[in-house]
Amino acid sequence: WGPGGSLDMFSKSTNYDGVKSVLVDVDGHEEEVLLDEERGPLLLQPDGSTVFTLLNYRQHCYAGGHTTRQEKTWQYLTSTEKTVMLNMVAKKNRRLKEFSGQVFPARPSLEQKPLFARPDHLKGFLKLLGRDD
Repeated sequence: WGPGGSLDMFSKSTNYDGVKSVLVDVDGHEEEVLLDEERGPLLLQPDGSTVFTLLNYRQHCYAGGHTTRQEKTWQYLTSTEKTVMLNMVAKKNRRLKEFSGQVFPARPSLEQKPLFARPDHLKGFLKLLGRDD
């Protein structure tokens, strides 16, 4: 990212701005992927719910050292990364429908679970820290 590590020099990808759904060809069949402008495509879950996806990058140290993981949300993806993510989600959604035999709603709701649910066992710990979130 150059000196200073700033993303300011990059312009935001706008190729999917205002788009609510995208039809993606998966093995000759069109798969509709619903899209939230800020959080990205919806990925079906086996229980019928949906979640928003993140793009993960792993850096590997061949010397056996520590590895790190970087996550990018929809707003920070390049236009190419967004297209790749839409194709990945379409394929995963199609395969889940094929292999599970379940009938999923044609258009799932955009009402979602939070990205990261707070486990119940941490609530007491957070209270000790003076937090109630």
